[in-house]
Amino acid sequence: EADILAGRSTPAFRRLLSFEVERTRALFRTGLALPREIPGAAGTALLLFIRGGWGILAKIERGGFDTLAARPVWGRWEKRWLVLETWLCRDRILAEPARL
Repeated sequence: EADILAGRSTPAFRRLLSFEVERTRALFRTGLALPREIPGAAGTALLLFIRGGWGILAKIERGGFDTLAARPVWGRWEKRWLVLETWLCRDRILAEPARL
């Protein structure tokens, strides 16, 4: 706890974050059933939430699970592309979850 408060990313912290990333991915995979059941804008918004979270998890992983050194964020253009692609390709994304 002291290491985290001091902003030090230890191997134990990174292992914990790796575990939490995988656990969260599993929850998002389970949640993918919901946008399929919810029509229209609400389902698309839920899918956008899942895809946004999935992308942040990927950024955490690419950063070596060290969120203390650098906070994972979506860039301005990445956000715009995510929204546009989710809106235009909702059915294809839901049919091919690997596209998350």
